[in-house]
Order: sequence, then C-alpha cells, then structure tokens
Amino acid sequence: MGDSIELVIRPWTPILGLCGCCCEWTPVRPDSACGPMRGISTEGRLAALRGMVSSELNIFIDVDYTLIAANGSLRPNSRELFLRLREAGHQPWVWSGMGIREEDMIRHGMDGCVAGYIVKPLDDYLKTLRRLEPEAWPDLIVDDHSEIVEAFGGITVRPYFFTDDEDRELRRAADALLQYAETGECADPAFRAPPDRVSRLPA
Repeated sequence: MGDSIELVIRPWTPILGLCGCCCEWTPVRPDSACGPMRGISTEGRLAALRGMVSSELNIFIDVDYTLIAANGSLRPNSRELFLRLREAGHQPWVWSGMGIREEDMIRHGMDGCVAGYIVKPLDDYLKTLRRLEPEAWPDLIVDDHSEIVEAFGGITVRPYFFTDDEDRELRRAADALLQYAETGECADPAFRAPPDRVSRLPA
C-alpha cells in the first residue's frame, strides 16, 4: 500500500489566475477546475500548493499624518509597528503620494526597518498602481484615508496632525494587521480585508 499525502489549506487564499472557462484574469482557488493548476496531476498540484503557502505579506504604510505629523515629528509607536511586522516575517514598505520618502525615514532613524519605497497612487488606486509597475504589490496597507484602505485592504488610522505622546494608533494598527495575518480575521472596526480582486501580483 503506497504512502498517501494529505495537504489541507484552510482557509484558502484567492490568487489571480487565468480562468480556463472565461479566459479572464480572476481570483480563483489554486486547485479549482478553472484555476491555474487545471490539467496538472495530483502530485504536481500538491507540490505547487506547498510553494504557494507563505506567511510573508507586503504591508504598505503611508507617511504624512500616518507616520509623521504636520510639524515633521514621528508618531509614537512607529518603530514598534515596523519591528513587530518584521519579527512576524512580513515586509513593511513606505509609500507616499508625495514621492519617495527615504530621506524622512533616514532622518528619523527608521530606514533600516523599511523593505523599500513606493510612490502611492492618489486616485483610481488599483489602475494607477498597475500602471506604475511597482517593485512590490501591497497585501495590506496602513493609511489615514479610508478610501484607499477600502481599495487595497488594511487599516485606517486617525490622522496624526499634531504631536501627541499619548497616541496609540500604530500599536492598534500592528495588533490588527498581525491578527489578520495569523488568523484571516480581524475584529478591529477600522480594518478592511483585501477585496477579492487584489492579488499579490498586479493584473
């Protein structure tokens, strides 16, 4: 009697695949009849699925009024947010509608915590970001504007306009992001799960 291999992935994560039924790019189960593994043997599917299982998320974090106040001061718990994401195996990126903000992160001693820098789209978010062909694609984001969080998934934080040593928004954001990354769910009312059409790879 041969050895059997059982692989259980629950809950499954939608990936962007070319549907064999409608020939359109769409979120599908990796092992579905119209998924990207259509026609592949059981052994091949098991091997491919193992390769798809990854806990690493690209988390894109806004700068102005999310990390930095109007006077240029760094929000409390900014470093904690980045370090907790790093320690959990995720990649915290910095993006901004004002361009690459590497100098700001260097000035605050945060550059070593950042995976990379991206220009953030200011409207028509998904289409604009695809056109920019970013180095990485966001799995979740942190922003003080709820509209862009609705588009990509992530958590909205209260705008940080002025220095406030009692502010704990980024600690709350870290809790929410890590809860979702670990369980697939998040109880924070300001959190939004990524829409089905948002994949780690752009269309």
